[in-house]
Amino acid sequence: MKYVKDLLESSIKTERVEGFKKLAKARLPIPDVKIIDNQAFLLCEKKGITEPLQKEIEAVFFNLKKKYPRRGFYVGRAFSVPGFTNPPGPYSVVRSAKDMIKGVEKLYNFACQSRYNKKGAKIGVIIHPWIDPKAPFGGGCLTLSNSQQKVIIEAIYGLDEGVQSFPHDFYIVDFETEKILEKVVAEKKEDLEVNNDLMIRSLKIPRNLWNKAVFSDKQILQVISYFKHFVKTYGPHRMEFAFEREGLFFRECIPFLLTKEKAPHLKEEGSVFRLNTKSDLPKIGKEQRIIFVDPIVIKKRQMNLLTFLATNSQDKKIILYPGSASTGHAATIFRETGHLVVFIGNQIFKDKDKVLVETKNGELAVKRL
Repeated sequence: MKYVKDLLESSIKTERVEGFKKLAKARLPIPDVKIIDNQAFLLCEKKGITEPLQKEIEAVFFNLKKKYPRRGFYVGRAFSVPGFTNPPGPYSVVRSAKDMIKGVEKLYNFACQSRYNKKGAKIGVIIHPWIDPKAPFGGGCLTLSNSQQKVIIEAIYGLDEGVQSFPHDFYIVDFETEKILEKVVAEKKEDLEVNNDLMIRSLKIPRNLWNKAVFSDKQILQVISYFKHFVKTYGPHRMEFAFEREGLFFRECIPFLLTKEKAPHLKEEGSVFRLNTKSDLPKIGKEQRIIFVDPIVIKKRQMNLLTFLATNSQDKKIILYPGSASTGHAATIFRETGHLVVFIGNQIFKDKDKVLVETKNGELAVKRL
């Protein structure tokens, strides 16, 4: 094919594609990945999605459908943009060739609207069978601790991105001995899952699973074994993974070390502005200094709201962002455009809540007044 390549044949070098290539070369279990290269985007900028490209996308869909007849398919970003480490973007889950084409168009439109299509940028698309864990199965992410002696696993039922929005488990494992040192099992009442219409929805977790560890010790050790092998080959990375009925799949990895940068000295009181819909963006002026990103933005993958705020705000904001430094990787776009990011875990704020944002022990923290 001219525009769509198998993973290891693709010339695109975005961070996400390179991550998948490393996973494949390290022989970790991953889905069957196809890449639409930057050449297709450059053509579409001039002529739209042409018939030859449509035919290639259709061929990819039907070939994958033969192998995975019961699955939907992921259509997501493979963006490399000067000035941004890992630019965020939306994704689609599709069940038809027509919708796969629409998913590609959606990503191209997003890249243009977010001004990613600058000199030196590479705009690609990743396509693979959808990894779709549903409770009692789940997913999570792995990172190394600052000392590089421990592995931190965050886990939740359903989709792994639920760790950004809901209470979830933490497991701490010794990197060298692979011994489980600690398991913090949270009460988990909600998760993110895809419904029959392939829409991501927040769902109630069955009561018998609320206080049960998402992963067994055997599953934790399986993940750690793969992670240790990978890190010894490629160095520290952040990985996302999921367990399904069919077994374990890794679905993303990017270079990452959980360092805590010393925050600038800050002590500022103010009112919160809550961002949760596109209609909120025009209301954000200079006086709206402290912005709370509602978890609904993350759940619905409304990445256009994040990129617009990060790149179009005329003054620098204090961003109250759901999750932690290890889960909120989409928040990097705020730091890279000069805003201050405060990771707030599962805290929820309302419009006009009075808060104090200050530096404590080298980190930014927020409390209600």
